[in-house]
Amino acid sequence: MTTIQKTIAAIADRSCGVRWQANSKGLALIRERNGYILVAELRPGDDVLGERLVMPREDGQRMADGHALTLPERERAVRNILGL
Repeated sequence: MTTIQKTIAAIADRSCGVRWQANSKGLALIRERNGYILVAELRPGDDVLGERLVMPREDGQRMADGHALTLPERERAVRNILGL
């Protein structure tokens, strides 16, 4: 596994439990004490890496409010935000 693959996997693992919010402007990577995590809603002062991302679920359907992102969806989101 390459360094970038390990980084994506680590961020996706730390982001377990992230849920899509219907009023969200998109997913984002923010820096926290233990590294970057994926979030659906920003708080004032968040250190954001890259652009916000709106994406469909794994099956191609639109994400419903409260949809818990699967591990593959979290990994895909991280790759897309990082431009990979």
